[in-house]
Amino acid sequence: MFCVLLAAAVLATPGATFGPGWSRVFRFAALGFGAAYLQLALGALVRHTGFGLAWHILWASSVIVLAALAAFTALRSGAAVLRGPALLLSLAVPLQLCLGLFALRVRVDSALILGFREAAVWRTAHLSGGALVLASFLLLALRSRRTSEAA
Repeated sequence: MFCVLLAAAVLATPGATFGPGWSRVFRFAALGFGAAYLQLALGALVRHTGFGLAWHILWASSVIVLAALAAFTALRSGAAVLRGPALLLSLAVPLQLCLGLFALRVRVDSALILGFREAAVWRTAHLSGGALVLASFLLLALRSRRTSEAA
């Protein structure tokens, strides 16, 4: 639902027209969006069943690679409309990786004693970070299709 609201806000921007735009950036961002969506599904599997942790960790590498490709391509294009979403993606992915590593440590390390509430806060922050990464990919994909800006 968060991504639907974000897409509605971007597509309803007055004065912007959408067309072919920067197709290479779009391809990387769209693939990244799909990879991040699958990553969220794998995370839900881990969170609710306890299975699939290895797949969730392994698949994170594909999200990281696609985020790097999408952000680098967007920044290299020199398009002002892509700079913000590319920087957001560049910040969101490392933040999410750090939150994920801490959530993993909370899950497997019995020496790290946290109460239920504290552990839930870190896991929820990791879940929210995943939503931010997904939204960043979507914003970059939509903005990469923008061909003009409002004055």
